[in-house]
Amino acid sequence: MMNLLKNVLHIAHETTMTTYFKHLIPAFLILCIQTGSVFGHDFILPQEGVISHKIRVAHTEYKHPLKMYNNVFKEAVTFTDCIFDSTFEINHHCLFEKQVTFLRCKFKQDGFFAESEFKDSLIIQNCDFQLATYFDHSIFQSLMSLRYSTFRNYVGCDSTFFQKELDFFSTSYGHGIGFFHARILDGIDFGAADFSRMIDLTTIISGSKECPINLFGATGQEYILMSYENFKLKFSSAVLNVEEKIPLYQNLLKCQENFGFSDGYKKMDIEYRKMKHGILFYPDYLWWECGYSKFRVVLYSIGFIIFFTFLIFRKYAMYLKTYPIESLLPDHGTKKSTSHNLFLCLVFVSILFFGLKIEINKLNFHHKPESRMILLIYLSGLICSAYLFHAVFTLKG
Repeated sequence: MMNLLKNVLHIAHETTMTTYFKHLIPAFLILCIQTGSVFGHDFILPQEGVISHKIRVAHTEYKHPLKMYNNVFKEAVTFTDCIFDSTFEINHHCLFEKQVTFLRCKFKQDGFFAESEFKDSLIIQNCDFQLATYFDHSIFQSLMSLRYSTFRNYVGCDSTFFQKELDFFSTSYGHGIGFFHARILDGIDFGAADFSRMIDLTTIISGSKECPINLFGATGQEYILMSYENFKLKFSSAVLNVEEKIPLYQNLLKCQENFGFSDGYKKMDIEYRKMKHGILFYPDYLWWECGYSKFRVVLYSIGFIIFFTFLIFRKYAMYLKTYPIESLLPDHGTKKSTSHNLFLCLVFVSILFFGLKIEINKLNFHHKPESRMILLIYLSGLICSAYLFHAVFTLKG
């Protein structure tokens, strides 16, 4: 210990004041690793200073604010098992070129990681923040991890730029989180997180059309305010069972409905049906997008009628003999134009298609191909009519 203090004093004697601070501060911090120290006064790094040494602090208690303003840190910064009794501030355009780590630290007052740039990871794990924490207006070029940390008060991430995934796995929040105009390029992991207040994700700016988000195992999902049209659920490779995913989808669907996010509800409902039903999902989706595109049934019905009309037109007279409709029977001795016959064929198909029942006693089964086609037209119409009635009398979508 005494030898290290002598080295510090020797540096102060042989250098200018600026260089003195550059060497003194890292050396002074290293003392904390060996002894476990208590700082009783404000500890402020020299403004606009370049810190070229690694900073490793362990088992240290800061009684007064610790502030980092306008500094450039060339090497890694690590705080382990530290207690900050007063404000902790990384603020005003600090630049960290290597990883910044906080392990098992306790922040008793406000914590600021704001208006700064982190080129490498920011790792905050198993930490306890008792008052507000701010990451506002910072730039994170690499991973930001808050795993297993507890935030008892507000967490601010307003206008923050996250270029990599936010790792908030198994975090706990006693208050809300603000992401006002935050830019998130690579998704959010809220897996196993605990929410007790509103989490507003409606104003984030995503780097893609759908921001990936993990909410599997999270509690308090009813507090998550987001329109799912801008998000996409993701799951870890360990979650393979569809049954495990169903409760999460059901809870979030209720949230989308309760918050009035109709577009988000539609997107999640379709995604949920696809996950739950597998390959059986596709006929319902292609037919009318699981009930969200009812007008498709009208278009399909018109398409079927036109298709069947041209299909049977060349043998229309034979079809009329197979299933005679009195009002369409031709007058003897009169010759109709092709366009008129085509119109009559269209009417014939429409009557079969939208008829609620077919008179079997009138159907001539001796004409096998024609009778089968007539039954096919009738059954196709029954199916389309059922969907049309459903579309009219349901309020979904």
